[in-house]
Amino acid sequence: MDIKKPNKLNMRLQRQQQEWLEKRQKKVEQVIAAFSHAHMSNTKWRKAFLILSAHTLGLTRCHWKFVADERVFTTSFPREADLLEEHLADGVFQPEFVYREIEWIEIPAQYQIEDNRLMSRPPNTTYQNVTGALEALNRIGHFPVELTETGLIIRGYS
Repeated sequence: MDIKKPNKLNMRLQRQQQEWLEKRQKKVEQVIAAFSHAHMSNTKWRKAFLILSAHTLGLTRCHWKFVADERVFTTSFPREADLLEEHLADGVFQPEFVYREIEWIEIPAQYQIEDNRLMSRPPNTTYQNVTGALEALNRIGHFPVELTETGLIIRGYS
């Protein structure tokens, strides 16, 4: 069995990656500390996602805002199988979606899927049952939700 010893380049890359992760974690902690309220725990996020992933609601899309990132990510809605203890399953949600780093999610009331092929059809509009989602959350517990003209927002921090 040929086991390769770590070379200097691999060791340096590992060290750089570790330094980057530590810097990122420090930034996350600083941003979280600046919020006045933390509304959601890992357990509460999992509970909310479990409720909202019910097939009867048919939710398919959501927008994500994380505390240490100015970008808003759009993904398919997480399924029950995606819900791990502290984050969503790797490989499905990239970068790794860690619950405690979620500033907010929005479930859009509607969204369009465009066909970018030549001679394509007009965009297909998909409607999501955000009122039903709000009612389902309210039946189970108290969640920091806001129903807006564009959809349902769940806040992790404010």
